[in-house]
Amino acid sequence: MPNVYSPESSARKLGNSQTRNKTMNIDNYYFDNDDIMVNKIKLRTQLGVPIDTEVSKNFDLGINEYLKKFKDVATNPKNIRIPYNNRWMKIEKPDTSKPLTKAMSIILLALISDFTVMMNAGLPHFWGYNFDKNDLIMTVSLDHAMYFHHNHTSTTDQSSSKINFDITDWILFELEAPITKNGRGYLTGRFFEKSSGNLIASISQEVLFRSQPSKQKDTQDTDSIDMSSTIAKNLLFDKPFPTFNIPSSKHNTKPKL
Repeated sequence: MPNVYSPESSARKLGNSQTRNKTMNIDNYYFDNDDIMVNKIKLRTQLGVPIDTEVSKNFDLGINEYLKKFKDVATNPKNIRIPYNNRWMKIEKPDTSKPLTKAMSIILLALISDFTVMMNAGLPHFWGYNFDKNDLIMTVSLDHAMYFHHNHTSTTDQSSSKINFDITDWILFELEAPITKNGRGYLTGRFFEKSSGNLIASISQEVLFRSQPSKQKDTQDTDSIDMSSTIAKNLLFDKPFPTFNIPSSKHNTKPKL
């Protein structure tokens, strides 16, 4: 399980002043908000802030207000936001005396497994150095696969191999995009149970991006567009990114940009 602050921790801050970390958006498209799914189900979500300070600094590059405040951050080509993210997610307990069944927990986890996934492939292209340099025209998932694993939370012989987790408790969703190229992104993700740290399920997804370089806010001169932005013609990010869930004191978690 990635080494991140718990959702209840008072230390989980990004961008110097952000406490709730719900300011990741492209124009009117927000992808780090709580939501009401299928008009009934309340989903709570917040970023899983890395404890490692160097990695946390890179996560700062995904906070809109931080980038707006420190303009020099978005002008340094070294400030690429790596295509890696962690997010705490849980379903609010329904207003009913009946608890959610295990089957419903599995169904709800499958439902949220496609929530806020696609834009993780766009992190290097819409935040950090490329902040405000590209317009998102459209994006859609092309395929989505999910794999459930045994999390061994039960001690009985027969049920120890069954999937058993509480969707109304915090679950950490770790996402990475190894490559985004030629208008398509590939993502993999993992769900971890907060109470045990066990791996619950994994996902893989391919997404389609349509985008274009944006005009600068203060001018209509198309020559001012920074064409060094890698998204200008093709989404492209195939640099190495860190893996955080290897439990080793010698493991180097600094992002390699």
